[in-house]
Amino acid sequence: MTHEELIKRYNSYGMEERDKQLFIEYLTVLNYMPDEDFSNVLNIENISDAEFLSILDFYYQQDCYLMLFKLLRDYKEKRLVRPDVEEIKCMELRKDLEERMLTYAPPNPPSCSKAPGPAAAGSVPASG
Repeated sequence: MTHEELIKRYNSYGMEERDKQLFIEYLTVLNYMPDEDFSNVLNIENISDAEFLSILDFYYQQDCYLMLFKLLRDYKEKRLVRPDVEEIKCMELRKDLEERMLTYAPPNPPSCSKAPGPAAAGSVPASG
């Protein structure tokens, strides 16, 4: 495929900027991705997690953010988020778990308000 053919195809997207950007990213992948990663893209369901992360890393390094987003979106549940519910179900709980949770984790999470000044910390305000 020649540069002229690629430009003609690019221009065929008209005013659709997102489609044009996706086409540029697609060309980047086809042109620069190592052969082993490229073959993994075609067989993404059956690759290891390390190979999947390698592909994500390539997309990030080449500024292919739309393709990166697509993979992150499409494989979020399958590859990136592991449900922890089963881990909780299989956990052997201590009898004093609730007490320990109250001791080491505040019941009310700290707010993002401004830190208290010296007067709130117990110092006496200076009288004039």
